[in-house]
Amino acid sequence: MFDSMYGSTARAAIAMSEGVKSTGAMVEVVDLKACSLTAVAFHMYDSACFAFGSPALNSTMMPLVESAIGYCRGLKLLAGKTGAIFGAYGWAGAPTINDMTEALKKCNANVDEVKLQWKLQVNDEVLAKSYEQGVKLGMKALEVGK
Repeated sequence: MFDSMYGSTARAAIAMSEGVKSTGAMVEVVDLKACSLTAVAFHMYDSACFAFGSPALNSTMMPLVESAIGYCRGLKLLAGKTGAIFGAYGWAGAPTINDMTEALKKCNANVDEVKLQWKLQVNDEVLAKSYEQGVKLGMKALEVGK
């Protein structure tokens, strides 16, 4: 699940999904601009793992990402699940990743220690790391059995 301003976070989400697919696990890429909170809950209900991506906006995560995490927290859909966090920043840096980490900890989710962030646009290195993170999530999903 992701929101994006200039396409950088979307490109990383797609690379991550390719990594998940490479393991044989199922994956859904969800652009929060095109998805209702009810649909977010539906996707999270059936998921073994998850990833949230957001660029920095005013030194924090995008409002749609914050809403999706909050909605899932209320329904307890992320408790005990393993997740990853990723996103671009301009000048703000780490606060976005830290805010997402804290929000997901409140959901009792297990957040991957490797949090992927990059300045401005993605490059080949970031896309490769996104793919690797997807492989890790895919392997975890298969381990969980969904």
